[in-house]
Amino acid sequence: MTARATLYTSLPPRLARQIGDTEVGPSYLAECVNSWKRAGFAVVSLNCAREMRQLEPLGYDVVFQEVAADRPQLGDFLRAIRASGKPVAGIINADVILPNHPALLDAVMDHAQGGLVVAERMNIDPLRLRLTWQTCHGFDAFIFRTEPLSRMDPACELSFGEPWWDYWFPLAYLATGARLMTTSVPLIFHLDHAQKWRSAQWIASGNKVVNYTLESAGRLPGDVVAQTRKHAGSAAVSESALVEFSYWCFAWLRGIAELNRISPPDAAPVSTLVALIDNPEVCQLIGKLNEAQAMVVNSKEFGAKALLEGLYDELGDPGVSAGRDRVLAALCREIQNMSLIVQSGKVSSGEDALRAVTEGTRILTSRRANLMHFLALNAAWLHRQFVTVTKALKRRAG
Repeated sequence: MTARATLYTSLPPRLARQIGDTEVGPSYLAECVNSWKRAGFAVVSLNCAREMRQLEPLGYDVVFQEVAADRPQLGDFLRAIRASGKPVAGIINADVILPNHPALLDAVMDHAQGGLVVAERMNIDPLRLRLTWQTCHGFDAFIFRTEPLSRMDPACELSFGEPWWDYWFPLAYLATGARLMTTSVPLIFHLDHAQKWRSAQWIASGNKVVNYTLESAGRLPGDVVAQTRKHAGSAAVSESALVEFSYWCFAWLRGIAELNRISPPDAAPVSTLVALIDNPEVCQLIGKLNEAQAMVVNSKEFGAKALLEGLYDELGDPGVSAGRDRVLAALCREIQNMSLIVQSGKVSSGEDALRAVTEGTRILTSRRANLMHFLALNAAWLHRQFVTVTKALKRRAG
């Protein structure tokens, strides 16, 4: 199968991430890479020879490309992407999850034919595995038309992953005369963690971006140059001035990016789903669903059909035969989909269905829960069951 495009990153030899008292760094990083592959992307990791020797035995499903510096420079990314000759590519931070949502990704790829699509991450609390709603004031992924890279200077002194790189890249892309865009739904997810930037590094990187912006006067919009001059009162901008400028620059980049509203057919956008989670009525429905799931898992003496009927009784009016049949069919399809995620096989018996639901529940409640399972199971289950419950309640009200 042809890849959608190639995502370029730089995998770290060691990633420290915790879920409670358990370190999940390597497994989490592998899941990030696997999520990109499942979504249909090829992956290239730029690393120095020393890092490649450390990374290659770990079995990440990527192609390694050697660079000279200890950390790849943004110029290394520009040169590698140019050399590929592909019309669309992406740059992504190594520690973010990309949901496999074909309709959404098709829309993003279509928009990327005309410019640069910027993506902000949605942070997930590592203990509760729920969205924190905290912003990092930055961008973690870019998918873009590669032709404008031929007009960008590869001599950028910023390293990939260093503070401010995610401001420099869209500014430099914009300076070529190309378009910036963003999506109306979340595209990437991230296990939240404490930031580890050193103040001196953050200040040095910020000054590099300030200098680049001033040198690009005439190619960048006048307001960003004017704001840079306002904050850059001397050769070396102070930390307090940089903090103020960074907030302004982030908001400006978000504001100037054209919003492409994406609403995949026959499915609510992820943003709608996320908004529903905070709705009190939906929280009550989720509680009922959790109770129903527990009944399914604990009722091992019944067959699959009886289990599904019991779940339907929790969700709607069992007296409506036609509606009952539709809901049972929908639940069967959901368990079939779940089985492909949790056990890589199809349901062929009541025992298979029970195993799929049991394993899905275990994953959802485990402190070591796999984040891809969190996204696939929580989002798919919640959306489909919310639709089911809403229809059942409307029938009862009628």
